[in-house]
Amino acid sequence: MSSRIFAGLVCFAAVARAQPIAELGNLSARMRLASGGSPVVVGAVLAGEGNATLLVRAVGPGLAGFGVSGVLADPRLTVFGANGSPISTNDNWESEAGGAAVREAAAQAGAFALA
Repeated sequence: MSSRIFAGLVCFAAVARAQPIAELGNLSARMRLASGGSPVVVGAVLAGEGNATLLVRAVGPGLAGFGVSGVLADPRLTVFGANGSPISTNDNWESEAGGAAVREAAAQAGAFALA
């Protein structure tokens, strides 16, 4: 059975809030997927008052520059809300609307650039 590596990077950048909070700067997950397209689920729960800006990325071919082999050629990312409904789905982020915003958010979060 062949497998592929799925690697994802989730960066959290918290904005000002009335109450002090702990900040999570980076959360990464890497897993092996059997061929067949089974989804990978990574969860995070955010709590508290106010808003937070999140940068959530599924990184595939961009990891090759870091010496990671067997990456997914074309990952797709869907973010779900607490009620299980999709908030946003992205595939081929650079060619979709918002590509410039993703690059800017990555730079602000200190995340590595994607090609």
